[in-house]
Amino acid sequence: MKTKRYKTLKGLMKALNTHQLSVLDMNRGQAWFPSEEKTCKFEFPEDVLHEFYSGCAKVVWRNPKDWQIQRLRHYNAGIMRRLWFNGERYEYCAGQDYPGEIRFIQNKINHLN
Repeated sequence: MKTKRYKTLKGLMKALNTHQLSVLDMNRGQAWFPSEEKTCKFEFPEDVLHEFYSGCAKVVWRNPKDWQIQRLRHYNAGIMRRLWFNGERYEYCAGQDYPGEIRFIQNKINHLN
């Protein structure tokens, strides 16, 4: 599988023809590229990854710790598809119970080993 390297999140979003980049997509490190009609892996420099995960962590926690930001990279549940970067800001789209869902994510990530 071909690996594509990007310098910015917006660059990948443009290539994917999408307006959102979710934590789940970033954790998987691969996506469907419509222009090529195939799935490819993608990579970013470490500073871009840190910026992305830090921004997402600030949606879940007021003041996230470094270990929480690192664990966010490894939690691949479907609910993480709702935590995304939209090109301007980081957001969480709640189903029915915003505080309950945020607490659920906090508890799951805090208890990962």
